[in-house]
Amino acid sequence: YNLAWQKETINSMIKEAIKDADAKGVKVLTLGLHNQ
Repeated sequence: YNLAWQKETINSMIKEAIKDADAKGVKVLTLGLHNQ
């Protein structure tokens, strides 16, 4: 039962999500601050 490949997949998914968040995050944060 080897989960190493799943870990790698999850890690790469997280990295992609972080890259996405970096790209959109500034806008999202700015909008969030304006909405408060």
